[in-house]
Amino acid sequence: MVDRLEKNGRGLNLTQEVRDGIRCHTSGEEAGTLEGKIVRLADRIAYINHDIDDAMRGGVLRQEDLPDSACAILGNTKSRRINTLVISAILTSEKADTICLAPEIKKPFDELHSFMFEKVYTNPRCKGEEGKAIDILKHMYEHFVRHPDDLPEEYALICEEEGAERAACDYIAGMSDSYALRVFDALFILRAPGESDAWSTSLIGGRPALLSDEFLQELRSKIDIEEIIAPYVNLRRRGRTYTGLCPFHNEKTPSFTVYPETQSFYCFGCGAGATRSPSCAGWTTLTIWRP
Repeated sequence: MVDRLEKNGRGLNLTQEVRDGIRCHTSGEEAGTLEGKIVRLADRIAYINHDIDDAMRGGVLRQEDLPDSACAILGNTKSRRINTLVISAILTSEKADTICLAPEIKKPFDELHSFMFEKVYTNPRCKGEEGKAIDILKHMYEHFVRHPDDLPEEYALICEEEGAERAACDYIAGMSDSYALRVFDALFILRAPGESDAWSTSLIGGRPALLSDEFLQELRSKIDIEEIIAPYVNLRRRGRTYTGLCPFHNEKTPSFTVYPETQSFYCFGCGAGATRSPSCAGWTTLTIWRP
């Protein structure tokens, strides 16, 4: 990334100290400079708090699930936790010859990390998304290896000197999550006739690239409509279906029915219904109709 990909292949003119900080900013060997150590601690503080927020938005965690012992010291909100950790790092590091947290702050911080690994990072619900991400990367890689002309111009020299495989890997490795989804959408998601997308057209050279029927079938098999609906409706199993109170109108007797076999739902009370289809954003689109 530093030597070949930045500045259209010219690379960045970075000192050895900065390179060392980049190399050591997440795990393994510690950086050799105080600046590098600050970056590493700041990254750890930032990502765990962002991950807690993401897990709560995704319904994986609730505020009351967080360990009380850690929250009592660090704080119950993201801003309070970050404030506690940053102040501790400043005051403690000022008296030491390295970048560190006070022992009474480091202990609950480590406890929070252990909690996140147990309840979120290794949670089957979260890990289940990994297969979708792998499929996205796999299909983009295979596409760019077969069609290197679809790569951005700055990767042409890499493709020429090191091959399409290397160029495809470098391009995908530099993508953010949201950018990767946009590229995948531009390459593979079917659009209605006449529907235009200037960004997508420029990306793939005006040539449509669609998912195979086999891949769509594989994708559908990995998505369960009951998992999509469960965060919003309390579903109960009834034989081969699920039932619950309809979210579209007030009712006391459940008339909302989910059909796993057809990946659809229908409310016999108000007539609302939906079918599920794949999409790039979270891999799931519900086409909903209401009377």
